[in-house]
Amino acid sequence: MNKQQQSGFTIVELLIAASVFSSVLLIITFGLINIAKTYYKGVTTTRTQEVAREVMNDLSQSIQLSGGIVYGPTQHGNNWVICAGGKKYTYTYRQVKEPIDDLATQAHHGMVVQSVPLCTAALGPDPSFSASGAIPDSRELIGRNMRVANINLERLPGGGNVYRLDVRILYGDQDLLEDSDDADTLVDRCRSNVQGSEFCAVSELSTIIDKRVQ
Repeated sequence: MNKQQQSGFTIVELLIAASVFSSVLLIITFGLINIAKTYYKGVTTTRTQEVAREVMNDLSQSIQLSGGIVYGPTQHGNNWVICAGGKKYTYTYRQVKEPIDDLATQAHHGMVVQSVPLCTAALGPDPSFSASGAIPDSRELIGRNMRVANINLERLPGGGNVYRLDVRILYGDQDLLEDSDDADTLVDRCRSNVQGSEFCAVSELSTIIDKRVQ
């Protein structure tokens, strides 16, 4: 009487199959994580660039159409003021609405613009700028977790009404940012090789402005 021959996988074969399946699953998982990081990095960078462009365009239009003197940037304590075209721009080199456990870098308003027809270099920030309350007749130019890293406005030599404007905007939590030169205590770039770096971005724009209204 012939014995019935049975076929199946051995334990070794099952272990090899499980190992191959785990390796494939691990590769797919890492691929999906990298895709997600790339996506969020793109979203963060795009939003930061949009805000930097909005700040530059708003300032540029005010300077171009300004019929008087352009004042600033003028420092008032921790805040800075630019007056142009009947508008007052107030900003600070601190983060907007930082988490409550980091009050040292918290700011309720990062950069606001107000309609002030008689704005001059002597006019300081609105008292509400450094507080949590709303500023009357103002518009916030940068969003949560964004900060102004640099705004440089200078009149070019030559006697004309041509200005150079540099705008640098940062996005990211405090632990994702660092100071590049240690010359001051202000962060100005994203830290590299840290977890969560896809949620940090820097946008720096420059333009030449020809003041059309004298």
